[in-house]
Amino acid sequence: MLKEIFSRINEFEKPHPKAMGDLLASGLIMIEGEKWVKHRKIINLAFHYEKLKFVVTATCSSCEEMIKGWKKQSLAGEVDVWPELQHLTGDVLCRAAFGVTYNQVKSILPLQQEQNDLTNKILQFVFILGWSLLPTKLHKMMKEIDYKVKGLLEDMVTKREKAMKEGEVDGDDLLGLMLKSNMKEIEYGHQKGM
Repeated sequence: MLKEIFSRINEFEKPHPKAMGDLLASGLIMIEGEKWVKHRKIINLAFHYEKLKFVVTATCSSCEEMIKGWKKQSLAGEVDVWPELQHLTGDVLCRAAFGVTYNQVKSILPLQQEQNDLTNKILQFVFILGWSLLPTKLHKMMKEIDYKVKGLLEDMVTKREKAMKEGEVDGDDLLGLMLKSNMKEIEYGHQKGM
């Protein structure tokens, strides 16, 4: 049934977010139609067998770093592995998605945690008609955090795009694949005289 639904994307619409929806969830989850098809096609590239080998390499690198850290910590006594495993998960995801280590995007994580906490507070008021339209302190804080996170991510994308144009990185991670696809799309548009 899912295959049938996904093949008829114009017949099955996603729920449309309310006023604060763009701060709470966006991206492939919320877009529809031709834009969804285009984005889905780009993201599918990241899940081909050859590209998944990069994820294995990223996982191995992260595990090696974690084990080195454990060896250093074990000299001083016991090692609390739970935070280390959380860090490992974040590191693998960051390497596979953005080609950077967890520590390089650490400044985004507290902002996202704060946004999650504010989201939980907002969900308490979601049933009050018109509340999402009021300029409350909570809404203002969420918009500020969203602005900061988007700025940090835009900086990361801009740096990567510049490095790719200069031939410094190959871009086997998800961000690299999306940038390559975008560059091809722009080049194709220029060739067609658009």
